[in-house]
Amino acid sequence: MIIDTHCHAGKNWFLPIESLEFEMDRAGVERAVLIQHGGTYDNDYLFEESGKRNNRFKVVVLVDPEDEDPIGSLEKLAERGAAGIRIGPDDEFNFLTDATDIWRKAGDLNLVV
Repeated sequence: MIIDTHCHAGKNWFLPIESLEFEMDRAGVERAVLIQHGGTYDNDYLFEESGKRNNRFKVVVLVDPEDEDPIGSLEKLAERGAAGIRIGPDDEFNFLTDATDIWRKAGDLNLVV
């Protein structure tokens, strides 16, 4: 089985998921991980489209650094089926005194970072 571990699809920046699927089918790629693109914190499109496709895709989300409850938001995203969170070692969250709290929560939720 071939899995692409870093793909993008979107409504406003990258091509829609149908284009990605076309290229995947052409190349014999069976599954993929959809990575939310930088600066976009609305993960709905990726969840909606992956949900229509019988587990062909897993979703890696972004949490808005200005979110007043980033830990709660991450928990909700995990409940929706997020497989991971896209976060960097220097990312800061305005409403967390310790940015590593979100890393710990991701670990508690078994999310890939």
